Amino acid sequence: MLPPEETDEPAGSSYGRYEGNQVHAGQKTEFSYKQSPGADSMAKVYPLPPDRKNLFRFSLVVLAMAMILILAGICLLIVGGTGGWVSFISVSFIVFLIAVVAIEKIQ
Repeated sequence: MLPPEETDEPAGSSYGRYEGNQVHAGQKTEFSYKQSPGADSMAKVYPLPPDRKNLFRFSLVVLAMAMILILAGICLLIVGGTGGWVSFISVSFIVFLIAVVAIEKIQ
């Protein structure tokens, strides 16, 4: 057992002097990312907006297919011949490239 410490204070004035565990007194317990508990209770919580990326991608694929069918009718039935086939292949390739680039941009 340790001998009692001698202080200059009178014996009766030591009330309220206990300051907790002195081993952890030098450590910093407050972190900068923590906020006061009252600040969180007043904050509003909003739900995340629905993720509609897959719907946009699917509708873009359906639109590209519809465009290819419409252009097939125009190029093959109205123009016809070798020129119709060449124009249909080139226009289909262009629609494909536009669809691929647009699907990649939806993120």
